[in-house]
Amino acid sequence: MRRSILFISLDYGIIPIAWKIKIREGIDTYVWCPYNLKPLEDVVNYVKTINEGLKYRPSCIVFDGSGKGDIADKLKKDGYKVIGAGVMNDRLEYDRDFGYKIMQMAGIKTGDIYKFNNIKQAKSFISDHRDKLYVLKPMFSAPNYLTFIPRDITELDIFIDWVSTTEYANKRWILQEKIDGYEVSSEIEFSNGKPLYPVIYTFETKKRDVNDLGPTVGSSTSVIFKSDKSEPYIVQKFFKKIYLLMEKLRYTGPLDINCIVNDTGVYGLEFTPRLGWNFMYAFIELLDIPIGEYFVKLAEGSLDKVPLKDGYGYAVNVVLPEYPSDDRNVFKKYTGMPIFYRSEDRDHIWPIGCRLGDKGLEAYTDDGLILCVSSYDKDMFKAEEKAINILDNILLPTMSARVGDGVKHAKKRIDGLKGLRWWF
Repeated sequence: MRRSILFISLDYGIIPIAWKIKIREGIDTYVWCPYNLKPLEDVVNYVKTINEGLKYRPSCIVFDGSGKGDIADKLKKDGYKVIGAGVMNDRLEYDRDFGYKIMQMAGIKTGDIYKFNNIKQAKSFISDHRDKLYVLKPMFSAPNYLTFIPRDITELDIFIDWVSTTEYANKRWILQEKIDGYEVSSEIEFSNGKPLYPVIYTFETKKRDVNDLGPTVGSSTSVIFKSDKSEPYIVQKFFKKIYLLMEKLRYTGPLDINCIVNDTGVYGLEFTPRLGWNFMYAFIELLDIPIGEYFVKLAEGSLDKVPLKDGYGYAVNVVLPEYPSDDRNVFKKYTGMPIFYRSEDRDHIWPIGCRLGDKGLEAYTDDGLILCVSSYDKDMFKAEEKAINILDNILLPTMSARVGDGVKHAKKRIDGLKGLRWWF
C-alpha cells in the first residue's frame, strides 16, 4: 500500500518539507494548517480538516509546533502514530513554571526564580533586590522581544518601566537569575517511548542581525552535530531521569533542553519539545536517510538509533526587512515578488513563505520569514561557507540574512564547553 504522511503545521515550518517528501520520495503528503495563508498552496496537498486528512490512512501524523496537544493525544488514543506533540509538550513549552519543576525534579538547576502576577510586582522586587541580575521572561504566549536579557541592573529597570506602559503590564512574569556560561541545546529523539541515540547538540544565534544586533527572533542560524558518546553528561544528568515518563507516555518525537553550562554545573533555561525551525533543515542535512522515511520509521518503532552522518548541519534564515512584526499586513506588499536561485541549490533551499507562480518561486508570507538555507560539511566553517555561497546566488532585492558569524559564535561556546572537560 502506498505510504502517506499527514502534517499538522502550526508555524509553516514543515510545509516545504512535506512538499519535498512528495517530490523526492514518492510518499503522499497532506497538510492541515489552521491559518488563512497557505504557502506553496498550488503544489502542497492541503486538507480542510484533520478528519479529511485521516481518510488517507496516514502512516504517521507529524506536528511542527506546540499548542494542539489535546488533538495530538486524542489521535494517539484513537490509534494513530503521532510525532512531536501532546498536552505534555504544550505544558513544557508554554508553562514555564511546570518546565522548571521538571528540570528541578530531574536534578537540573535553574537559578533563583520568582513569579509575579504583574510587572509592577516585578519592579518592586527588583527595587528591593539589587545584589543579583535577572532575566525577565513572560509567563504567557508573547513576542520574542519580551524575553529581556540585561547586561546590568539599570537596563533591567528601564526595560521594566517600558513594559509598565504596554498592554502586557498586567500579565504574569518571571524573573530568573542570570547565569553566565555557555549556552547549548541538547536533543534526544524518542520512538514509542524508547530513547534513540546519539544526542544532537545545537548552537543557535537568536538575534536577527550579525554581532547579536537587532530583535530576538528565536533562531537566525543553527549549527548542529551529534555526540560521539552514547551517554554524554546531559544524558546521565537529565535525560535518563525522565525515560520512565517518556516510556509511560509512549512518546514519539524530539525533546530538547536548552541550558547554560559553566564550571559550577548545568542550569536549565527552557524546553523545546517539538520540531524546531531552523533546526529541522540542518537536521535533514545531517540525516543519513530521506526525511520522509525517517518519520515513518520513527513512528513505527523500527529505528535503533538516529541515522546521522559525522560532521555539521547548518541553517540560516532569509527574511524581509520588517521581520519580525506583529502587523502581518506589512508583508502584503511583497506578495508575488520573484525569487531567483541556482537550480543546483534547490535541495538546500526551503521555501517557507513562498508560493509557486507561473514563472517560478514568489514571496508569499504574513510573517516575513521567506526561506531557510541549509548545508552540510564535515568541517563547521566549510558548512557555513556553503550556505553563504547559496545565499550569494539568491536574488531577492529585499532579503536579509545573518551571515558570517553563526559558526564563530558556535565555536566559542563549543571551545568553552570542551574546556570544562566533562560536558561532551
